[in-house]
Amino acid sequence: AGILSIGMASISGCGGGGEGGRRVDVVPVSGKVIMGGAAIAGATVSFSPTTPGTPAAIGRTNDVGEFELTTYDAGDGAAPGVYTVIIMKSVAKKSAADPEHSAEGVPSEKSHEASESASGSDSGIPDIYTDASTTPLKSDVRAGEENKFEYTLE
Repeated sequence: AGILSIGMASISGCGGGGEGGRRVDVVPVSGKVIMGGAAIAGATVSFSPTTPGTPAAIGRTNDVGEFELTTYDAGDGAAPGVYTVIIMKSVAKKSAADPEHSAEGVPSEKSHEASESASGSDSGIPDIYTDASTTPLKSDVRAGEENKFEYTLE
């Protein structure tokens, strides 16, 4: 019964976790990412809040470009509010020997810069969508409504 009550407390979304551990209520949020008429698989969709104190939410697109956001627990959604939406996709390097990493496997500064640029043009996602300061995408998550968003990248 102890496990059940712990599970129920985490489902409720509040119940306090002490100072700084307070969770805000979240609502389910899902959507789809499309570019050039095709679904974008394996992209990270980040909802960055425009209101201080609102937690960020993140999701990853599946093979058909659909995602569900997570704030605290897998697929739980996002807190109501307005968000700036960032879409990125990492590109895995195909070579087995990566000269941009040191012998210890720690990325060098050069590879860090390369990985930042890989989230944009190398991945096929235009750079404008990969940065909070340039993305035109905004979403308003509302309690009591179906929060399903579709983003068509150009």
